[in-house]
Amino acid sequence: MVDRKTQKPIGMLKWHFTGSVSKQPDPEKNDQVYGSDVTGTLMTLLPVTDEAVIQSNLKAEDEPAYKLETNKSVLPREGSPAKLVIEAK
Repeated sequence: MVDRKTQKPIGMLKWHFTGSVSKQPDPEKNDQVYGSDVTGTLMTLLPVTDEAVIQSNLKAEDEPAYKLETNKSVLPREGSPAKLVIEAK
């Protein structure tokens, strides 16, 4: 992500465990599951859903300041295996 005005990369983000709301995917059953398990959303940069488990410190009103695009020249090819490591401090 880059700042729209300066075109410089965004600084270090802080990430917060926010949990996920409970969802009842089948109205015929009383089973409750994490909303993130239903949508597949584990992390989000901006607080757009209460189903994400981990969110950054950005606020919704910060979104216009940043270009939310990937720089494919610095990323592995799409479909490449990747490993996400999450450490609590």
